[in-house]
Amino acid sequence: LSDIIGGPAFTIKCRIALDGVAINVSGLLDTGAGGTVFVHPRLHQVVKERLKPTFYRSRKSIPVAGHNNRQTGVVNQFFLAQLVIDERRTTTWFIFCDTGRHDLIIGRKWFESTKAMPDPLNQQIVWPDDAKIDAKRDIVIPHSAFTRPTIDLAHQKDADRRDKLLEVATIEPLLKQQASVTFTPIRTSWQMDQRDNLRKMDEQLYPLLPVKTPPTIRRKRTGPTQRSGVGIDLALLKGQSFLHGAKRKGVVIGATSLYEIDQLINDRRQENALKDDAEELRELIKEKLPIAQSDLD
Repeated sequence: LSDIIGGPAFTIKCRIALDGVAINVSGLLDTGAGGTVFVHPRLHQVVKERLKPTFYRSRKSIPVAGHNNRQTGVVNQFFLAQLVIDERRTTTWFIFCDTGRHDLIIGRKWFESTKAMPDPLNQQIVWPDDAKIDAKRDIVIPHSAFTRPTIDLAHQKDADRRDKLLEVATIEPLLKQQASVTFTPIRTSWQMDQRDNLRKMDEQLYPLLPVKTPPTIRRKRTGPTQRSGVGIDLALLKGQSFLHGAKRKGVVIGATSLYEIDQLINDRRQENALKDDAEELRELIKEKLPIAQSDLD
């Protein structure tokens, strides 16, 4: 009975290739499988990372039946690549499906398209006479890249212990050092320029005010400050603060320029100069011609 049942499976070494990169796999020849080439899902990640094909999905999943005609799963993802067997390269469709312990199952439709014949006695494929040998060489990825290395729990536990000791030895001294060091804010150049610009504007505006001493500018978030004399309140705001203030009632948004501000300052200076000249002329007339001045009054 052992002579008619069992024995090694009819498998053959082959490669999945695309754009000069190939993966070594082992395929089971099965003329009863109704498809081209079926790929085990465990190869999905290595195919995606190394070959980088274009994956396709069918809108409707197709059920897959086993040898007993019972549904064992569904397939809906596939890609196009090259299958290299005996240095003969054929472009075919690869379908992801549970293939058991085999990497590939080469189905009936692949044999129909290539006109090749399986030879179970010699464990090989009989190719037609017109099948050409492809001399192209691919960069082959070994089969060991498919499986992830096993983790030794004892080694991992020892590595975690050493990592904790290193953290204690390196982080705690740094935390103590940071706690003892006081940091002072660094004033950047744009902040210094901003401060100088505000000081210059204040120097230009304060002489125009009727009071002798310049008042203290207090910028409040509740709204613009009110001043007597020159009704100008200058402040630099961030965009978020500007939008927040613009939504409030009674806020009027306008635009001006430094040139217009200089013109206002010059006009006010000219008005003050004319008033000073008129007052000086009136005092001179009063001093020289007191009678005429009283008549004029």
